[in-house]
Amino acid sequence: MKGPDSGAGPSPGSSAARAVLTGHVFLGAFLLFSLEPMTGRLLLPLMGGTVQVWLVCLMFFQGMLLAGYLYAHLWAVRAGAVHLLLLLVPLAFLPLSIPQVPDPGTPLVSLFRLLLQHVAVPFAVLSTTAVVAQLWLARSSLGGGANVFVLYGASNAGSLSGLLAYPFLVEPYLGLAAQGRVWTAGYVMYGLLAAASWLLLRPGKRMPEATRPSVSVDLPSGSGRSRWIPWLLLGALPSAFLLTVTNVIAVEVGSYPLVWILPLALYLASFVVVFRDGRGLPRLLVRLWPEILLAALLLYLLTSPQVIYLAAHLAVLFVLCLLANDALYRLRPPPAGLTGYYLMIALGGALGGAAVSLGAPLLFGGLYEYPLTVLALGAVLAWMQRKELPGFWRNSTSAMKTVHAAGLGVLAGMVLLGAWPAASFQEKERLRNYYGILRVVEEAAGSDAPRGIRTLIHGSTLHGTQFLDESRRRRPTLYYGESRGLGDVFAGLPAPRRIAAVGLGAGTAAAYGRPGDRIDFFEIDPDVETVARRWFSYLADTPARIRVFQGDGRLSLERGVGGEEAYDLVFVDAFSGDGIPTHLLTAEAVEGYRKRLSGGGLMLFHLSNRYYDLRPVVKAIAGKLCLKGVVKVSGPDPADGRYRLTTVYVALAAEPGRLAALKERGWIPFGTEDGIAACRPWTDDYVNVLVPLAAKIGAGLL
Repeated sequence: MKGPDSGAGPSPGSSAARAVLTGHVFLGAFLLFSLEPMTGRLLLPLMGGTVQVWLVCLMFFQGMLLAGYLYAHLWAVRAGAVHLLLLLVPLAFLPLSIPQVPDPGTPLVSLFRLLLQHVAVPFAVLSTTAVVAQLWLARSSLGGGANVFVLYGASNAGSLSGLLAYPFLVEPYLGLAAQGRVWTAGYVMYGLLAAASWLLLRPGKRMPEATRPSVSVDLPSGSGRSRWIPWLLLGALPSAFLLTVTNVIAVEVGSYPLVWILPLALYLASFVVVFRDGRGLPRLLVRLWPEILLAALLLYLLTSPQVIYLAAHLAVLFVLCLLANDALYRLRPPPAGLTGYYLMIALGGALGGAAVSLGAPLLFGGLYEYPLTVLALGAVLAWMQRKELPGFWRNSTSAMKTVHAAGLGVLAGMVLLGAWPAASFQEKERLRNYYGILRVVEEAAGSDAPRGIRTLIHGSTLHGTQFLDESRRRRPTLYYGESRGLGDVFAGLPAPRRIAAVGLGAGTAAAYGRPGDRIDFFEIDPDVETVARRWFSYLADTPARIRVFQGDGRLSLERGVGGEEAYDLVFVDAFSGDGIPTHLLTAEAVEGYRKRLSGGGLMLFHLSNRYYDLRPVVKAIAGKLCLKGVVKVSGPDPADGRYRLTTVYVALAAEPGRLAALKERGWIPFGTEDGIAACRPWTDDYVNVLVPLAAKIGAGLL
């Protein structure tokens, strides 16, 4: 075969070998990154549906990626064809399923145990694909004319395709059981392509000299540490920022695959962009990193639940990952050093993920990893460009220097202003754990609140307010006001009443308690009860008997926590920012609530949401389970002051007569004229968030 510099084009055999190997790498990456959201979906009904489930999963996947790269670094070169036998091992774990019920007392340990038992082996084996394939190509007769980084681009393109396919093509049409079967078939095809690639390439044990090109590396040659530390840092910081931005968005919008995948897809897309053609990023963009970092800090200070701000977080994530990956690309080694290069990037990714998912909730009371990660990345970029920056300023025109300096000055000033606390609000307490960040904020006295108002905030979502003046402190407010759906339902319940409330918040629902009533709250976040009792008096003021049980509401009710006595009302109000965990709105979940009801009992769902119209989901489940339903949408109430809120409640009952009193109060029954979109019922096996998202957008409410 003639070499690549002989003027002859590639032979048909070499073209076929490259095509098969590229297909093998693409499919392996596709399977690898479609496995991630599928695993998260399998775990949600078992683990309670919090964003921490996904963050820990992501950290675990980064650890398994490191394990795969470590194998490639230490053994793949010597393994040869034996590596093909390793690909058979994951078949023992397929199709993927997680049948065990975790221990609710140790959720983190249970989560790691389930991941190790059911997911670790397939994921770790697939994570070796890109590195092993590049070694095969470099050690084959084609290695001299091969750009192994093209395979790296194919790997990232496959990863991106697998991620995007899941929420838009896989989850909307296939249940989890069907997903497992299709994924298994894809893995079999992956193994066949691996065998075909080996047979076509016949890689040797030594790398041809032609595959050792001279590669420009920004760092001077010296000790290995001087090269590995930048690889490690540039792997860790984007990974940490990925998890941080994911946390910001998922806390607000809800924790499910569509939300998980957007940040991760942008993270992977940054690799594709940088590695696609071997040129990296334009130097002008790279030199604008100070402005970009200041913009990121400003965004952190101006955090808002509005869609434009969430989109801005994603944009900042993408640009910062581009900058970090461009630096990584410019530090790439010759092919002989690729396994160490990938190993350090993977190690950095695992360390960055662990720092955010495990360390940050223990160390920080707020989301301080956001600015710390941004500043750390800025320090690394500044150090790497320490030789370029003086020349850039010297060679720039006066106009360019003026624009650059003005931009930095304006952004820096805005950051300082954004860091200045608002005078009208006083933060009384801030708590953070694995479920998110809770803040208690007190608003100064005004004409509508002589002694002020105290508010509980999770992320940026209000979870309850209370007037501090004696005359109104026992009055339910905001979503739970007497003119809202909750007030209507409590007014129609016969006394004494037995109520189960999934979600505690500030405890506002307790304001409806009467002597002889019993209200059992089920709250997954232990800090919520602490805050509700310390800063709000609803639980203490009510004459009803109050019990608070710590744990996931659905799982607690199914396990009989609090006793097996039937309830007159099951009230589902478990906010996660502005999303309700999807596992609380499946047919199996609703059936579980129904089993805990007395003969004439009601189920009430609080569905107020900025991003999703969840009425179609509950209506579809009601039809599947032969339940009757009514819905009430309430506009802003002047009694809520400056908070202009629209609330949505849906009530379900097995007996139509049980809903008659609500219909008299203006609740609209489910039917063909209710204006609610059609939807396939959600189950533990099937969830499609695109329908409620589209319904919200279609109503012009997003």
